[in-house]
This record gives sequence, C-alpha cells and structure tokens, in this order.
Amino acid sequence: MYEKWSGRTRWRSVAPEVAVAHPLYGLKNWLVVFALAVLATPLIDVGTIYSLAQSTGATVWELIANDRPWVSFTRAGLGWETLCASAILWMMLTKSPYFRVGASDAPPHLVGVGRQHT
Repeated sequence: MYEKWSGRTRWRSVAPEVAVAHPLYGLKNWLVVFALAVLATPLIDVGTIYSLAQSTGATVWELIANDRPWVSFTRAGLGWETLCASAILWMMLTKSPYFRVGASDAPPHLVGVGRQHT
C-alpha cells in the first residue's frame, strides 16, 4: 500500500486481508499491457531501422555496420533500450523484489526493497 505524509511518500506493509479490501487492489491485466509495451518498444525501433534500410536499398546488417556517427548512436541506443527492457521483463517474470525499483522512479528505500514484511 502506498502512503503519503508531510510531502514524502513511502510503501508500508499491510495484512493480505486489508490489501484485498482496498479498492485499488490487484493489477488485473494491466501488468500484461505494461509487459507488452516494454517488449514492443525495441521491436518497433528495429522495424523502423528495417524500413529505413529498405528505403535506401541496403540490408539491415549493411546499415547497422556503417561507421557514421548517427549509426553508432542508433546502435548504442537500441542496445541500451533492449538491455533495459530485458532487465524489466526479467524482474517482472521472476517476481524480483527489485521490480518496483526498476519500473518506477522511486528510490529503493521508499519502495521497501530489502525490508521484511510484517
């Protein structure tokens, strides 16, 4: 459960019965939508690169192997995007306690990583 007080926020542990009774309990299928969006982002970018390669008459591998600065930047960006998407999906699928940290902008001590549930 998320709690706000005096301008600061933090997570607090509650009993399962209290959590189930809360109107915002559960993610239903929203987590699936999030996972598909995270997975689709690098795939859309690969499709854009493929489209660009086709319009220039080159293959994707020829375009990616180019040494121009914008191609190097695109390769690095796509690599970083794929790494981040893979990490978020891995944390989600393995039910890692660090998933909330990786998928949000909250500092770890506010999300409650490393604390025992009471």
